Amino acid sequence: MQITPRANTKGNSLKIVLYDFSFRPHLPGKSGLSSVLWEYVPHLVNLGIDVHVVGSYQDVLPAPVEGATIHVHPFPRAARRNVFGKVYIVALGWFYIKKHLADADLIHTFEYLSSTVLATLGSIPIVLTVPGNIYERIESGTNPYDFVTTIAYKYMAKSSARSASAIIAISENEKKWWNSIGAVEEKLTVLPYGVNVEQFHPDPQAVAKIGWQMDQRHFLFVGRLSREKGVGLLLKAFIEVYQDYPDAHLHIIGDGDQQAVLEALLNEYPQVRQQVTLHGWVVKSDLPVYYAAAYCTFVPSYTEPLGRVVMEAFASGTPVIGSRVGGIPDLIHDGETGYLFSRGDVNELANSMRQALDHPDKMLQMSQNAAKYAQDVLAIEKTSEQMLHTVYEPITNRA
Repeated sequence: MQITPRANTKGNSLKIVLYDFSFRPHLPGKSGLSSVLWEYVPHLVNLGIDVHVVGSYQDVLPAPVEGATIHVHPFPRAARRNVFGKVYIVALGWFYIKKHLADADLIHTFEYLSSTVLATLGSIPIVLTVPGNIYERIESGTNPYDFVTTIAYKYMAKSSARSASAIIAISENEKKWWNSIGAVEEKLTVLPYGVNVEQFHPDPQAVAKIGWQMDQRHFLFVGRLSREKGVGLLLKAFIEVYQDYPDAHLHIIGDGDQQAVLEALLNEYPQVRQQVTLHGWVVKSDLPVYYAAAYCTFVPSYTEPLGRVVMEAFASGTPVIGSRVGGIPDLIHDGETGYLFSRGDVNELANSMRQALDHPDKMLQMSQNAAKYAQDVLAIEKTSEQMLHTVYEPITNRA
């Protein structure tokens, strides 16, 4: 199935395939890596690139983008049950590309299962951007996969390090991990994901729009409710400080297996419940107002390749308190756009909360600093242009 838009007439002959292996095929462009890929599409089109998105979408298609073509390749739905079925799905994707898009200059994918399969089966240059590395997860003790899947992903990571024509490391820490498993320096470019500063931006009326209490200061967590995201640690730290700050309120957005842990903690400390709200999962299009309404956003992860939440919060004018792991220190300038604390240290995290609540004037300055940094450095228009000139053009000899 193919949806063809009005022809791209911007004059750049570069033709690329963005391969979207969506882990939530019923939410194309709205969840996880699929949303990252689709955020780039309009900006790459605006740069004059002939963009083709190939995906194994299920029932629902992404919203069309003028100038980009959507291709849906067939796949057996049961194949998503394990890693071997996922390999089969990507193989079907490759045969679709070979038949319909064999003249593409490159294929850009956002996870290394796809990059391994596509590089093995074909000869079109592969660009890989991926938010993490299985070896990093193993080292940090946050690997969620079973034994067989872990072995498969270890192989795929090393294979991609060798076979990808270019690897975009989203932080200096990620570059280190790709180096450690065999990616040569010449293949690596450090470039963070961009953030849509038109979608995420400061909004002085956000608290009123969302219906939160105007006389409270609102703390925010956005992400999977999983152990590696540190949401349990965040709630424990808030329990330490909430009695001294009755105007503080913690909002937790997301779903996952740590939901039961949070509920158990709240049952153990029932008096804190009136200052904590579990919102569940919220679609990305609704998130900007939450960020803009927050006094501070938290990223207490045990492992974090970069932290899209940090960038979205910054663009919304919200300082971030984050753990000193992975790519988070690449973004948070301690005392300027937020605060850093040691991974897993509940006391240090609680002290950072107190610091934020005790110094509202400094938080206001950090809010302004964060918004400016997002505009000047992280705007997706700028990162897309950098990707074109530092990655796409060199490997296709279009520089």
